[in-house]
Amino acid sequence: MSNQAVWFPSDEQMKSYRLYKWMKSLGFQDYDSFYKKSVDDIAWFWGEVVKELHLNWHKHYEHVLQTNEDWKYARWFVNGKINVVENALEKWARNEQTKGKTALTSENESGHIQTYTYEQLQTEVNKTAAGFIHLGMQKGDVATLFLPMIPETVISMLALAKIGCIFSPVFSGYSSEAITARMNASASKYLITADGFYRRGKYINIKKEADKAIALCPTIKHAIIISQDNNHLSYNESIDIPWDSLQNHPPLLDTIQTTSDDAFMLIYTSGTTGKPKGAVHTHGGFPIKAAFDAGICMDVTEND
Repeated sequence: MSNQAVWFPSDEQMKSYRLYKWMKSLGFQDYDSFYKKSVDDIAWFWGEVVKELHLNWHKHYEHVLQTNEDWKYARWFVNGKINVVENALEKWARNEQTKGKTALTSENESGHIQTYTYEQLQTEVNKTAAGFIHLGMQKGDVATLFLPMIPETVISMLALAKIGCIFSPVFSGYSSEAITARMNASASKYLITADGFYRRGKYINIKKEADKAIALCPTIKHAIIISQDNNHLSYNESIDIPWDSLQNHPPLLDTIQTTSDDAFMLIYTSGTTGKPKGAVHTHGGFPIKAAFDAGICMDVTEND
């Protein structure tokens, strides 16, 4: 097998890329010098990233980066207030030019497609956020998401972030033991799951695994159950809450002003080499890096 590259972009293609245009706008003529500057002055670089991504801040940060002698305790976007929901959804739903554009498309194994515009998705997120608050969720509470890839997964993530809760995603193929380990480690108060779903034509009853996990997690207050395909499974009336029952409250319009270092996601390693380890991601951390990777490095633009 040849170790030589088989394709190189043309000069015209390179000059059309977002990274190239950004680099030139900052006064750099070649990538090597731009890269060196990004390494030599990290605070400058990420400050420019935030400008290029056109992020909305509830309160602008005072410093991009604050460190002491130990880099483990670096603080990013110090004293800034930002919420991922404002930047991922709300600013697009307010904009007359983008609110009617597709924000989310979901297709299941049977070919059923659900599509949401930014405006429609925001309506669903606001209703769900109101339901979560009515259920008793508060800022800082952890909710474990044991869900297949359905629209409610995205809606749940955004609704939790909107009210300052922390979501912890768990792979839908995990056993009850794996779910329990992660819920207990995070002291999760809520579990959001479904009655079941289809994978490769086979029906998977994930509520059965969820019920077993809940029995071994004393911190769980409620399990929110999303009904799929009208499956009528047994409910535990003291724990289980139907998803639909949370959608009947006046939509929550205000989004909490979380700080840059407020946690929004807690995700665990696979545990294949030992006990699963939880990684804490913040509103001013993971979302900005993900937007940079997609928007700048992968050249994803607003209309893609």
